[in-house]
Amino acid sequence: MGLIILVIIFVVLAAIIVWLADWTSGGRRYTALAVLNRRLVDGEIDRTEYEEKRPLCAAAICCASGLLWLRSLR
Repeated sequence: MGLIILVIIFVVLAAIIVWLADWTSGGRRYTALAVLNRRLVDGEIDRTEYEEKRPLCAAAICCASGLLWLRSLR
């Protein structure tokens, strides 16, 4: 019983630390596709490199949305 309470306290403290880190950083999060688009516009990468990497970003977005969907089922 004591171990379960200790684990719950640890998880709560970790969640608070993550929330504080996100709150103090301003909460600005950019998706991989947004960064890729910005790099293309700024001229850091050319069109061929953009076309190579864009499907990878789309796959990451699909994977992340799938994980969110799985979390919502719980």
